[in-house]
Amino acid sequence: VLTVSIRDKIRPESRNIVGRLKTRFAVKILSGDRNCAVKEVTQTVGLPPESALAELTPEQKLEQVEQKNPCIMVGDGANDALALKRAAVGVAVYGSIETGLRSADVVLMTPGLAPLLPLLELGKETKRVIRRNFTISLTYNLIFGTLALTGIMSPVLAAVLMPLSSISVIASALTRSNRPS
Repeated sequence: VLTVSIRDKIRPESRNIVGRLKTRFAVKILSGDRNCAVKEVTQTVGLPPESALAELTPEQKLEQVEQKNPCIMVGDGANDALALKRAAVGVAVYGSIETGLRSADVVLMTPGLAPLLPLLELGKETKRVIRRNFTISLTYNLIFGTLALTGIMSPVLAAVLMPLSSISVIASALTRSNRPS
């Protein structure tokens, strides 16, 4: 009897990256692999056993994502495609098969989990910029609209000044926030 065992090698930086992710998110492993393999992965990356579900079908992964949405789903295979598509953000990792790539919102072009960290920082920065731009736009509209409505300012002057709101929002979007993460 010939027995063949194939297994993926866990990258050395995975424990550190998962540890950093755990500080901001509830990290879970949803795997179609056998329980013993998933248990070994959880121990290696520093997750408690209850943070991992093994031997899941694609439909079961989808159910997990739907229960926890909004969530970020990171996957690499056809068995992740449904969950990647339904998650608030689906992330296909480097080396994913075509089905996973088509289902994801984001594709990491570098191997491993390390690219997740700058991706998450970019998401935080984008939210900050959107909030800042909304505040700028709202402030301009409230000030100049109110001044025009009350007759303190000519409506024509308010209309002429409105492009400044757009220019300010564009300038804001082109500059990075200096706030610490």
